[in-house]
Parts: sequence; structure tokens; C-alpha cells
Amino acid sequence: SELEQELRAAPQKLQDLDYRLIHLLCKYLVIDTPTSFSSEIPWSQQELRSSVSGGYDKNQRVIDICLYFGASLFYEGAKGAEYIDVERFRRAGIEVVFQDYLHPIHRQAFGAFLSHQSAIDLIMNTGPEAPAILRSSPLPPKLQRSTSSPRIGRVSSAGG
Repeated sequence: SELEQELRAAPQKLQDLDYRLIHLLCKYLVIDTPTSFSSEIPWSQQELRSSVSGGYDKNQRVIDICLYFGASLFYEGAKGAEYIDVERFRRAGIEVVFQDYLHPIHRQAFGAFLSHQSAIDLIMNTGPEAPAILRSSPLPPKLQRSTSSPRIGRVSSAGG
């Protein structure tokens, strides 16, 4: 299978494997969201010097990425509430919504259903039904009420 081939490949860097697996999972889950590496963004020399000297500000970096891509909404995992400065995002014109994923129950090969496993678990256990199952969890209320279509940003630490 394609997944087995990717896992057996010998990548130069972990980010190479991450990149290929993310794209493979997107293919299996019918996700066509464009992806980019943060290293592709034209950062100023001041920002680069700041990150090298330890003055790196993670909240500002994510805000800058969202602004670069025109995102007005940042959808972050629940744990992000521990470190995301929501007020700074708001001042930059970006609403932060923390994920509250309600995991749909689906068949699994062994034993009772175990929630919040990997996307690979979903794909391997449900095959072509995986995209529909993934999308069957309701959106958070803030996203359900949205009358416009905000540009949603989700920044991954994997890669570039």
C-alpha cells in the first residue's frame, strides 16, 4: 500500500516523512486544503535575527502566518488554550476558536471503541467511509453560527 511504502522509505529528515504522510492522509480523507511551509513566507531579517537570538515570540509568529495568508479565524486544538494569547489575536483581527472535537464512534478491528486515535486508525478500520465519518462530528458553535466564510488558519509545527 501507499502508506506502507511511505513508512518504509528512508527520509533524509523527519519533516520529509511528515510532509509525505500529511499529503497521503489528505488524499485518503479527501482534504484539498492548500499547505505551505512557514519557511516559504518572506520573513524580514529582523524577525529571523530575533528567532535566532532567542527573542522568538510564538504567538506573534502564528499571528504573522495567519495575516500573511489572510486568515480571520484561527482554529486551534483544545490544549492551545494553555498558551495562546487570545487577546493578541483579537487585536490583530483574528478570532481564535479552540477545538472541541466530538469523536464519532466507528468500527475498530479489536475490542471496544477507543476514541481519539490517529487518522490512520480511522482509515484502516473504515476504508472509504473515513472521510464521511471524520466530517460527521459537529462543528463548534462559533463555526456553526458563522454567516460569512472566514479564512481559517491552522498552523502545524511539522515541517519547514
